Amino acid sequence: MKTFLEFFEVNRGLERTFAKNYPNLPPYVSREILRNRIAPIWNPVSVGTNGNGNGATNSDSETIGISTDANTIQNFRDIGHNSRVSKLINATWSNKPMSIQVGPDDFDVYDQIKFLIFKFGLNPKKEIRNDARRFSVQQQKAREIGQNNEPIVVLYNGKNYEMQEGWHRLMSYFLHAANPDQIQLLRYGKIKIEDLKYWPKVQIRAYVGTQNRTQNNSTPATGTGTGTGPGVPSSNNGAIS
Repeated sequence: MKTFLEFFEVNRGLERTFAKNYPNLPPYVSREILRNRIAPIWNPVSVGTNGNGNGATNSDSETIGISTDANTIQNFRDIGHNSRVSKLINATWSNKPMSIQVGPDDFDVYDQIKFLIFKFGLNPKKEIRNDARRFSVQQQKAREIGQNNEPIVVLYNGKNYEMQEGWHRLMSYFLHAANPDQIQLLRYGKIKIEDLKYWPKVQIRAYVGTQNRTQNNSTPATGTGTGTGPGVPSSNNGAIS
């Protein structure tokens, strides 16, 4: 029995169908949402399974025309009502990666707590597959490639950024930016949310989505290619490029 992601790899039409349903999403963001947000909650019965919701069989994955299946398209639309997904697919996204300057305290409290739990990668979790190795790879890249990183994906809610994809990349950048005292605190002390206010900001490439006014009434801090964190709008005060 195939998992959804295994099924997805065989049926590239699924990606095209999703992109057609949500043309506002840049291709990179579309793939990330499909793989990392929709895949875990997908109900694949409509794309051919034995009905238990665990994914398609080999024969199913070879014969079903995903890109034109009406039930699949409707399933995408139903998934769009899921609260975790809806604010992503309904946001206004930058067409290209922006260079944003952010510190840990520019993210919402949920994200800041996650930073503390993982200690920016110094405390990887065994229950997360390849967590330590992924942090190690991204920490090396943070030292070597600077701002030429694979983009992260963030959502701007009118006040803070909400991290969506690229956790290992972002935390590795914050770890690389830390001063010696902060490294000592991470390794041997008890870091608190208040400590994040004093963390150096980093410049990192990101796809930025802003919640529409129907979702959030705050004016987003957006720009034409660079950003300086929440609450500091760029001069054009308009749509993101």
